Amino acid sequence: MKMKYDNIVGAGCSFMDGSNILEEKNGKFIGYKFRAAKVIANKLGIPEINLANSGASNDRIFFNVYEHILNNESSNNFYIIATSGISRQMLYSNLTERFWDIHAFDFEDPDINKKRSERLFGPETSYEFYKEWAEKNAKYLYNLEIEQKKLCHKILGLSSYLKEKKINHIFFNALDDHIFEVKDKLNYLSFNIPTDYNNNFNKSDFKGDMTLEDCWYHYLRFKQTEETPDFNDYELRLPYPPYGKWFCGGHPSPNANDNLSNMIIEKHNELYPEYKI
Repeated sequence: MKMKYDNIVGAGCSFMDGSNILEEKNGKFIGYKFRAAKVIANKLGIPEINLANSGASNDRIFFNVYEHILNNESSNNFYIIATSGISRQMLYSNLTERFWDIHAFDFEDPDINKKRSERLFGPETSYEFYKEWAEKNAKYLYNLEIEQKKLCHKILGLSSYLKEKKINHIFFNALDDHIFEVKDKLNYLSFNIPTDYNNNFNKSDFKGDMTLEDCWYHYLRFKQTEETPDFNDYELRLPYPPYGKWFCGGHPSPNANDNLSNMIIEKHNELYPEYKI
């Protein structure tokens, strides 16, 4: 007998939230109609639940998943969990009594970071105060190798929890790949970017010689440069109709989300044939 889900749950950052897909030029956001989790939910005729937030850190993504499961233990949901940028950090402010996500190395824009300063430390604090704090945070408290280890441990913990609870799920990388040491232990969707392309990749719009990582963003850059080499041609990345084929600005297009939904479905059916979509 074919099993059924109650909901499709998508968790991640702006790439999972459908960001930058607009109704028309300078129009309203309608990305919620096109994001991959919604596409899959529509195919099944069931609700989509969106746990994705623009700018979300990996800690925020995992926190949202845990909270949702703990508050919906009777539901039979399929979780699509996409990792975010590793330099994003989730902080809790006692002042505003909520979590905020920051970028560890993004502290040069006075307007943006004045807002971050007010959210974390109060309205009386200045951009200069935040910048000094953020620079010390980046210099003394952030270490890439340690962050990679922490991320691997956290995703293994979440994976074990989901498997122990018999909750169907898939992980994939959205923005970068820092879980390469543990991917073989996860229900993981790889983008399988060709190795020969990786070895010979030297596009000016990618700022020189750069190895593509196993993530959705680099997969889409690979697809874009295969077909239209000039990534800087904005007309090929329109965020409004007719939309770019792979990107809306710097975010996945409706076509890219549809492409991802098919990849997720294929991997899902391999992992969970009794729930075949």
